[in-house]
Amino acid sequence: MAHLECEITAQRDDGAFRWRRLGASEPNGWLPAEIVPQNVNVGSIVLIDFTNNGGRTSPASCRLRDSLEDENPIAKTSPELQEAPSPLPSSGLLFWVNVMNPLENENSGGKLRPAVLVSQKGDDWRVMGLTTKSTYATGEQRRPIPNAHSVGLSGPGFLWGHYLVRVTADSVHSYIGKANYRLVEEIVDLARQDLSNDEIDDLRSVTRPDVHSGHALQISVHQEKILLTADSLIEYFNSHQDQILEDLTKYFSSTSFTGRYFEHYSRAANPFAFDGNDIAAVMCLSISPHANIAAALLSLNTKSEFIINAAEREIPIWQRPRSDYEEQSRFNLIFNDLCQVQNIASVIASKLMASKFPHSIPIRDGDVAALLNHPEKWWLGWHEAMQSSSLRKRLSFFRDSIGFQEVSLLRIADVALWMEAQRRKKDGSLGRTL
Repeated sequence: MAHLECEITAQRDDGAFRWRRLGASEPNGWLPAEIVPQNVNVGSIVLIDFTNNGGRTSPASCRLRDSLEDENPIAKTSPELQEAPSPLPSSGLLFWVNVMNPLENENSGGKLRPAVLVSQKGDDWRVMGLTTKSTYATGEQRRPIPNAHSVGLSGPGFLWGHYLVRVTADSVHSYIGKANYRLVEEIVDLARQDLSNDEIDDLRSVTRPDVHSGHALQISVHQEKILLTADSLIEYFNSHQDQILEDLTKYFSSTSFTGRYFEHYSRAANPFAFDGNDIAAVMCLSISPHANIAAALLSLNTKSEFIINAAEREIPIWQRPRSDYEEQSRFNLIFNDLCQVQNIASVIASKLMASKFPHSIPIRDGDVAALLNHPEKWWLGWHEAMQSSSLRKRLSFFRDSIGFQEVSLLRIADVALWMEAQRRKKDGSLGRTL
């Protein structure tokens, strides 16, 4: 028997009550009128008991929480709980989960154990269970949890096994903590054969080390604030879908913006070195390069870091290691060399590199940077955000909708945000640009 604290949110004409798990933003299901006490009304906080039959849960009884001696029976057997960072369970968080093990006991009602939430489909979650047992039944050693206290556990623990467990959303109970990067990598290494690429991407995107200042990780509840994080970008793209589709169509399909030709000249450029077509691509972005830049590029092309493998052009940012964007990386060496050239500076250097590496280098535009609250780490910020398969799917939807498959996902994001920045510049709501 599993228990869940819930709020009653509505009542149907047949007497059934709609319930919502405490902390959730959406209702979960209906309670038959016959199991609901007469003193329960819309707005009441109740404890609902669930039974599990064949892996599916159904409500068995309902009582007012205030009438119980034990208001939270789960918490009394749980480690000290932290305040959940989100009202909804999401990938990468640890919760107490009612896990069934029919192989050992087909009549079992399940057992509460800590688990890392991995992915959700409909009403089901896939989770990696955690245990205090250090070995399997065969005597083989289980994979230990790195620094268990740092993820909210009260003591040492181990990963349950080489595969994920499927549970219903109703089986997800009290919040424990957030998986850190080390725990996620242990899960990926142990259960890789049972993880899809999207599941791995999403897990890594929500737990990788912070590359922003602390305040940038918090998503503002203000609708107009956008930050360089996957969650914030997805929130913006979801809530402004129609406007973004209109903007992208106007940008790429009309003659109003010369930037629509950026990809044409970028693709025409020498795949092994910077050339005049890269300069032409930059000119399409309303930049007027000085004459010395072409000669400077010819000279720079002889340097080892400027000798380019043509296949590099197609490698997307999310498939590149984080080290490609750190201070001593080859990309930074190229960028710094470009910035040393008279009349190039950071803006033109960014756009030249985006022409040569369209799937790997995000354009650094002053207006877009202002729109995103001037993130301190631009390349690392985009590298982190683009690890999210959810964000990539959203950008792919926009690209498919406008029918420009040759445009990189980074460029789709850049144009969508740039068009919004131009609107805010006109109404005076955009902050200072760089």
